[in-house]
This record gives sequence, structure tokens and C-alpha cells, in this order.
Amino acid sequence: MIYEPEDDSFILESVVKKIVSAENPKFVLDLGTGSGIQALAASESGAKKVLAVDINPEAVACVNK
Repeated sequence: MIYEPEDDSFILESVVKKIVSAENPKFVLDLGTGSGIQALAASESGAKKVLAVDINPEAVACVNK
């Protein structure tokens, strides 16, 4: 089972996009990625490298798609 994004996920997504766009980090780590929404937001906002990690094999498979 993978945590489906809810309101809190979308609020955090907007914060991730703002920070990545403003700070232009070389690397972003999304620890406990779940659906991967934050990793995707970081990547789409210009992060050069994004590593999404989760202990749930279903989450890893979902993010790898």
C-alpha cells in the first residue's frame, strides 16, 4: 500500500517547488518518498539530481515508472 497524496502532500509540493526554484540545489533527497510526488516536484523544478528512497517495494516500483 502506498500513501496517496492528500492536501498536505500538495502543500508540501508547492513548498518544494519554491525552494528548488529559488535555491537551485545540486542534489535533493526524498526520504520515505511514497508516491514520489515530492521527488517529481523537485525534478520538474530544476534539481539536477534527485534520489527518492523508500523501504516499501511497492513505492519504489511506483516511483520507478
